[in-house]
Amino acid sequence: MGDDGEEEQRAWEEARRREVLASDLLKRHPKRLTIKAVEAAAWELGLSRATMYRVTDRYRSMRAVSGLLPRTWGRRKGFRILTAEQEAVIQGVARREYLKPTRAPLSHLVEHVQ
Repeated sequence: MGDDGEEEQRAWEEARRREVLASDLLKRHPKRLTIKAVEAAAWELGLSRATMYRVTDRYRSMRAVSGLLPRTWGRRKGFRILTAEQEAVIQGVARREYLKPTRAPLSHLVEHVQ
């Protein structure tokens, strides 16, 4: 199994753990969650109390494990904004102008690249 497959498996296992705790929390406190109960569940999952509230809200609205998958932030792996040519220009200028013992300020590098 590749690294991505292992990461995905871990994410699903974490979502299942969240489901068990969120489901139990909502069964024990159907009308209103208590801070103490939320803190205990959050501690067990290694989450903040605020995140645990978000997890239970998502579970309450979706009732699906997939809704509890840990959220990923940022761009997908391998996503590039700059073209290869733009990267080459920036790397060349950085090597010539910035990556040396007596370098100009970073703002000079940015101006030069522009």
